[in-house]
Amino acid sequence: MEFNENELKFDHELIGAWSNIEYNELGMTMSKVNNLEKNIYGYVFNTNGTMVARMNSGWCGTPPIITQDYEGTWKIGEDEKILVSVGDWMGNTTQEWLVSFEKDKRVSILINHSSID
Repeated sequence: MEFNENELKFDHELIGAWSNIEYNELGMTMSKVNNLEKNIYGYVFNTNGTMVARMNSGWCGTPPIITQDYEGTWKIGEDEKILVSVGDWMGNTTQEWLVSFEKDKRVSILINHSSID
């Protein structure tokens, strides 16, 4: 990971688009993709610390699900933990992720802490 204060850009394996999310009781796994497909859950992490989280557009979880892109920020915290903050229809969600990169462009996320304002 590199951070150049003059350019305000991150160089991290997480940068790019991630989708094909599989949720588990402690977090999720995702695959790196070229772009997020329409109406499919995913995340895009940009080099400048901004991000997009594509999630449900509202409280209803009954199919057909309609997604919406929510803007947020991300940064690398202590011990390489990823700090994510996204505003959506519920409010502002802040999470601390423990990230483990796997083979075949997959990542496992353990959600260590989560709060909604």
